Amino acid sequence: MLHRMVWLVLAMAFCTLNSQARAAIILSVDFDPLTPGIQSERGVATGETFSADVVMNLTEASTLSAYQFSVQFDRNEIEFVSRSETAPPGFGFFETDSSNVNNLANGLLYRFGADSGAGPVAPAGPFVVASLTFRGLAPSGSPTDIDIRPGKFETGLDDFLANGTFLPIPDSQLVFNGGSVTASAAIPEPNALGLVLGCAALSSFGFRRRFGRSC
Repeated sequence: MLHRMVWLVLAMAFCTLNSQARAAIILSVDFDPLTPGIQSERGVATGETFSADVVMNLTEASTLSAYQFSVQFDRNEIEFVSRSETAPPGFGFFETDSSNVNNLANGLLYRFGADSGAGPVAPAGPFVVASLTFRGLAPSGSPTDIDIRPGKFETGLDDFLANGTFLPIPDSQLVFNGGSVTASAAIPEPNALGLVLGCAALSSFGFRRRFGRSC
Protein backbone atom coordinates (compact mmCIF):
# COMPACT_ATOMS: atom_id res chain seq x y z
CA MET A 1 0.00 0.00 0.00
CA LEU A 2 2.82 2.38 0.94
CA HIS A 3 4.61 1.49 -2.28
CA ARG A 4 1.54 2.49 -4.32
CA MET A 5 1.18 5.77 -2.42
CA VAL A 6 4.80 6.70 -3.16
CA TRP A 7 4.33 6.05 -6.87
CA LEU A 8 1.09 8.04 -6.88
CA VAL A 9 2.77 11.06 -5.27
CA LEU A 10 5.68 10.86 -7.72
CA ALA A 11 3.29 10.64 -10.67
CA MET A 12 1.31 13.67 -9.47
CA ALA A 13 4.50 15.68 -8.97
CA PHE A 14 5.73 14.74 -12.44
CA CYS A 15 2.44 15.75 -14.04
CA THR A 16 2.45 19.08 -12.18
CA LEU A 17 6.01 19.91 -13.18
CA ASN A 18 5.39 18.73 -16.73
CA SER A 19 2.28 20.90 -17.11
CA GLN A 20 4.21 23.93 -15.88
CA ALA A 21 7.07 23.21 -18.26
CA ARG A 22 4.68 22.88 -21.21
CA ALA A 23 3.11 26.29 -20.59
CA ALA A 24 5.75 28.72 -19.44
CA ILE A 25 6.86 32.23 -20.26
CA ILE A 26 10.44 32.65 -19.13
CA LEU A 27 12.21 35.96 -18.46
CA SER A 28 15.98 35.70 -18.00
CA VAL A 29 18.87 38.11 -17.45
CA ASP A 30 21.64 37.72 -20.05
CA PHE A 31 24.99 39.46 -19.48
CA ASP A 32 26.54 38.49 -22.84
CA PRO A 33 24.17 38.58 -25.85
CA LEU A 34 27.03 37.62 -28.21
CA THR A 35 27.50 34.22 -26.52
CA PRO A 36 24.92 31.47 -27.21
CA GLY A 37 22.72 30.68 -24.23
CA ILE A 38 22.03 32.78 -21.16
CA GLN A 39 25.11 34.11 -19.36
CA SER A 40 23.62 34.80 -15.93
CA GLU A 41 26.83 35.59 -14.01
CA ARG A 42 29.26 38.47 -14.41
CA GLY A 43 32.27 39.88 -12.58
CA VAL A 44 32.72 43.65 -12.57
CA ALA A 45 35.23 46.02 -11.01
CA THR A 46 34.18 48.90 -8.81
CA GLY A 47 33.20 51.77 -11.10
CA GLU A 48 32.88 49.57 -14.19
CA THR A 49 29.80 50.14 -16.39
CA PHE A 50 28.17 47.02 -17.82
CA SER A 51 25.01 45.98 -19.67
CA ALA A 52 22.46 43.21 -19.25
CA ASP A 53 19.55 42.14 -21.47
CA VAL A 54 16.21 40.80 -20.28
CA VAL A 55 15.29 37.93 -22.62
CA MET A 56 11.80 36.47 -23.05
CA ASN A 57 11.19 32.90 -24.18
CA LEU A 58 7.83 31.17 -24.73
CA THR A 59 7.82 27.40 -24.43
CA GLU A 60 5.35 24.99 -26.01
CA ALA A 61 1.69 25.86 -25.35
CA SER A 62 2.12 29.48 -24.21
CA THR A 63 0.54 32.49 -25.92
CA LEU A 64 1.05 36.16 -25.14
CA SER A 65 -1.09 39.17 -26.02
CA ALA A 66 0.29 41.72 -23.56
CA TYR A 67 2.79 41.92 -20.73
CA GLN A 68 4.25 44.21 -18.12
CA PHE A 69 7.04 43.42 -15.68
CA SER A 70 9.56 45.15 -13.43
CA VAL A 71 13.24 44.63 -12.60
CA GLN A 72 14.71 44.49 -9.11
CA PHE A 73 18.43 45.12 -8.52
CA ASP A 74 20.81 45.14 -5.57
CA ARG A 75 21.40 48.87 -5.04
CA ASN A 76 24.19 48.11 -2.53
CA GLU A 77 26.35 46.35 -5.13
CA ILE A 78 25.35 48.04 -8.39
CA GLU A 79 23.82 51.37 -9.37
CA PHE A 80 21.36 52.08 -12.19
CA VAL A 81 22.61 54.00 -15.25
CA SER A 82 20.02 53.62 -18.06
CA ARG A 83 17.31 51.42 -19.58
CA SER A 84 15.60 50.77 -22.91
CA GLU A 85 12.73 48.58 -24.13
CA THR A 86 12.34 46.44 -27.23
CA ALA A 87 9.01 44.78 -28.08
CA PRO A 88 9.11 41.23 -29.51
CA PRO A 89 9.45 41.67 -33.30
CA GLY A 90 6.91 40.62 -35.91
CA PHE A 91 3.81 40.38 -33.70
CA GLY A 92 2.46 43.94 -33.75
CA PHE A 93 3.54 44.77 -30.22
CA PHE A 94 3.56 48.41 -29.21
CA GLU A 95 4.76 49.98 -25.98
CA THR A 96 1.87 50.55 -23.59
CA ASP A 97 3.58 52.73 -20.99
CA SER A 98 6.59 54.88 -21.86
CA SER A 99 6.72 56.58 -18.45
CA ASN A 100 9.82 54.55 -17.50
CA VAL A 101 9.08 54.77 -13.79
CA ASN A 102 12.09 54.07 -11.58
CA ASN A 103 11.97 53.47 -7.83
CA LEU A 104 15.73 53.72 -7.31
CA ALA A 105 15.48 54.11 -3.54
CA ASN A 106 14.21 50.53 -3.38
CA GLY A 107 16.20 49.17 -6.33
CA LEU A 108 13.20 48.80 -8.66
CA LEU A 109 12.69 49.64 -12.35
CA TYR A 110 8.99 49.62 -13.25
CA ARG A 111 6.83 49.17 -16.36
CA PHE A 112 8.63 47.28 -19.06
CA GLY A 113 5.68 46.25 -21.20
CA ALA A 114 3.92 46.02 -24.53
CA ASP A 115 0.56 45.02 -26.03
CA SER A 116 -0.41 43.48 -29.37
CA GLY A 117 -3.85 41.95 -28.91
CA ALA A 118 -2.62 38.75 -30.57
CA GLY A 119 1.01 38.07 -29.88
CA PRO A 120 3.29 35.07 -30.37
CA VAL A 121 2.27 31.46 -29.89
CA ALA A 122 4.96 29.25 -28.40
CA PRO A 123 7.46 27.99 -29.07
CA ALA A 124 8.77 31.49 -29.76
CA GLY A 125 11.83 33.48 -28.83
CA PRO A 126 14.14 34.21 -27.31
CA PHE A 127 13.32 37.93 -27.65
CA VAL A 128 15.27 40.76 -26.04
CA VAL A 129 12.56 42.85 -24.36
CA ALA A 130 14.73 45.21 -22.30
CA SER A 131 18.33 46.37 -22.10
CA LEU A 132 19.77 47.64 -18.82
CA THR A 133 22.99 49.44 -17.93
CA PHE A 134 24.49 49.47 -14.44
CA ARG A 135 27.73 50.45 -12.71
CA GLY A 136 29.57 48.30 -10.20
CA LEU A 137 29.82 49.53 -6.61
CA ALA A 138 31.69 48.11 -3.62
CA PRO A 139 31.58 44.31 -3.18
CA SER A 140 28.61 43.20 -1.11
CA GLY A 141 27.13 39.86 -0.10
CA SER A 142 27.79 36.43 -1.56
CA PRO A 143 28.96 36.04 -5.20
CA THR A 144 25.96 33.78 -5.79
CA ASP A 145 23.39 36.37 -4.66
CA ILE A 146 20.80 37.31 -7.29
CA ASP A 147 21.57 40.96 -8.03
CA ILE A 148 19.29 41.61 -11.04
CA ARG A 149 15.88 39.94 -11.24
CA PRO A 150 12.90 40.51 -13.56
CA GLY A 151 9.50 39.83 -12.05
CA LYS A 152 6.13 41.12 -10.89
CA PHE A 153 7.09 43.84 -8.42
CA GLU A 154 4.55 46.57 -9.19
CA THR A 155 1.34 45.36 -7.58
CA GLY A 156 -1.76 45.52 -9.76
CA LEU A 157 0.12 46.45 -12.94
CA ASP A 158 2.68 43.73 -13.64
CA ASP A 159 1.05 40.82 -15.50
CA PHE A 160 1.14 38.60 -18.57
CA LEU A 161 -2.08 38.12 -20.59
CA ALA A 162 -2.99 35.24 -22.90
CA ASN A 163 -4.25 35.54 -26.48
CA GLY A 164 -8.01 35.34 -27.02
CA THR A 165 -9.08 35.42 -23.38
CA PHE A 166 -6.86 38.36 -22.35
CA LEU A 167 -6.84 36.81 -18.90
CA PRO A 168 -3.73 36.78 -16.69
CA ILE A 169 -1.43 33.83 -17.23
CA PRO A 170 -1.12 31.94 -13.89
CA ASP A 171 1.99 32.72 -11.87
CA SER A 172 2.81 29.00 -11.83
CA GLN A 173 3.43 29.27 -15.58
CA LEU A 174 5.79 32.26 -15.32
CA VAL A 175 9.51 31.76 -14.68
CA PHE A 176 11.84 34.62 -13.68
CA ASN A 177 15.56 33.86 -13.87
CA GLY A 178 17.86 36.47 -12.32
CA GLY A 179 21.55 37.21 -12.71
CA SER A 180 24.45 37.40 -10.25
CA VAL A 181 27.05 40.17 -10.22
CA THR A 182 30.37 39.77 -8.42
CA ALA A 183 31.82 43.23 -7.74
CA SER A 184 35.52 43.43 -6.96
CA ALA A 185 37.76 46.27 -5.77
CA ALA A 186 38.92 48.70 -8.43
CA ILE A 187 42.18 47.72 -10.14
CA PRO A 188 44.79 50.53 -9.82
CA GLU A 189 45.93 52.26 -12.99
CA PRO A 190 49.46 51.25 -14.14
CA ASN A 191 50.98 54.58 -12.98
CA ALA A 192 49.20 54.36 -9.65
CA LEU A 193 50.26 50.73 -9.29
CA GLY A 194 53.90 51.69 -9.94
CA LEU A 195 53.68 54.43 -7.33
CA VAL A 196 52.29 52.00 -4.77
CA LEU A 197 55.05 49.46 -5.48
CA GLY A 198 57.70 52.18 -5.35
CA CYS A 199 56.51 53.42 -1.98
CA ALA A 200 56.43 49.87 -0.68
CA ALA A 201 60.03 49.31 -1.85
CA LEU A 202 61.27 52.53 -0.22
CA SER A 203 59.50 51.68 3.01
CA SER A 204 61.05 48.23 2.99
CA PHE A 205 64.52 49.71 2.32
CA GLY A 206 64.14 52.20 5.18
CA PHE A 207 62.98 49.44 7.49
CA ARG A 208 66.02 47.32 6.65
CA ARG A 209 68.41 50.25 7.28
CA ARG A 210 66.86 51.00 10.68
CA PHE A 211 66.79 47.33 11.59
CA GLY A 212 70.47 46.92 10.57
CA ARG A 213 71.55 49.85 12.72
CA SER A 214 69.76 48.56 15.76
CA CYS A 215 71.60 45.27 15.43
